Amino acid sequence: MHVEDTELMAAALRQNQQRVEVALYDDAGHINIIGAMSRYLRDWAPTFEDTLAFLDAQRDAGFPGCG
Repeated sequence: MHVEDTELMAAALRQNQQRVEVALYDDAGHINIIGAMSRYLRDWAPTFEDTLAFLDAQRDAGFPGCG
């Protein structure tokens, strides 16, 4: 896992006033994290549910386009 790369990307986004939430998944690499967005591979990592929760929280905070 490339935790340092993740933190660098999050820092760059925050510097540009972007909302960022970092989630690290044990034993899940890039392929697992992206693949888990598919309904057929959801058991690979909780990324789908986590992404929906993030978007719901942004919507509930009043940010448009997150519904």
